[in-house]
Amino acid sequence: MKVPLARPCLGDEEISRVEEVLRSGWLTGGRYLRLFEEEFRKYVGAKYAFGVETCTAGLMLLLKSLSIKGEVIVPTFTYAATANAVINTGARVILADISEEDYGISTEDVIKKITEKTEAIIIVHYGGQALERRELREIAEDRGIYVIEDAAHSIGAKFGNKKYLGAEGYCAFSFYPNKNITTGHGGMVTTHDEEVAKKIKVLRDQGITSSAWERESEGYDVVDAGYSFLMNDIAAAIGYEQIKKLDKLNSRRVEIAKIYNEEFENLPLILPNFGEGCVYHIYPVQVLGKNRDEFRKYLEKMGVQTSIHYLPLHMTSYYSKFSFGKYEVAEKVYRRIVSLPIYSCMSDDEVMYVVRAVKEALK
Repeated sequence: MKVPLARPCLGDEEISRVEEVLRSGWLTGGRYLRLFEEEFRKYVGAKYAFGVETCTAGLMLLLKSLSIKGEVIVPTFTYAATANAVINTGARVILADISEEDYGISTEDVIKKITEKTEAIIIVHYGGQALERRELREIAEDRGIYVIEDAAHSIGAKFGNKKYLGAEGYCAFSFYPNKNITTGHGGMVTTHDEEVAKKIKVLRDQGITSSAWERESEGYDVVDAGYSFLMNDIAAAIGYEQIKKLDKLNSRRVEIAKIYNEEFENLPLILPNFGEGCVYHIYPVQVLGKNRDEFRKYLEKMGVQTSIHYLPLHMTSYYSKFSFGKYEVAEKVYRRIVSLPIYSCMSDDEVMYVVRAVKEALK
């Protein structure tokens, strides 16, 4: 590919930190995990932050720590991990449609799906947004339903360009290689809830009361059937350097999105309407009056990689059995949506090559 869909943006600083960890001999649960957690916690303004293996692991830890066993409402227009976390903690997935405006979960459809068995709603912050969903949050609070945030796309996103996503509530982030910052493979959980924080700290490391670092000088006990979800220090060392660059990396993504918006304004495309505070993990467009798949094939021939975010879960083999009612918006968006290349180290030449390729493909 001349222009890939995504690319991790790493430098000599990350390489030096990894070398330092490798030479130290302490590869998991050590100094850099604590340093990265503290830097991330301070950045988003959270009370507690815990490094984990993946965002999926983070969601599972939140569900387990909140003792969620009933129904959890999840948008059908999301990556499988969101729903997989629910299934793998023993709760039941209820799928909801999305908003045509921002591709986030539909408040109206969630209201229809809430029952006496509903214990949680997962808001997926699609594309790099921080979705407020005030009415939905108020309804959830009134009914004693937890709101869990899947912020895999949205590291550094702000609500109304003010408060960072993850500062409050129950939130899970991803550091997969295509994300705005990466640790290779990892995630972070943030919360304001002290009791939940205590449970997550224990559950992420086999239900053991003290970390390997702490066990060097004290004993331990096993108080729960936990998981092997602890982030390793190699990943944490990369994250420690990446979080320092996050503002710069996100600013470049926003800059690229603005160029795309200007260049594609009068084309037969629906552009993302993500607003202030979005950090553009992806740049999805809807192709109008054309064959979406032919459009993608043409771009591929020109060396421009694209993707689809997402195939609705109710259209997959496994999650079709959790389908209740219609998901008209998700299906309509899916038939037309294409994600174009965007990453922080994308050059101006690469951006303009994508622009030219898109214009040529639409002809």
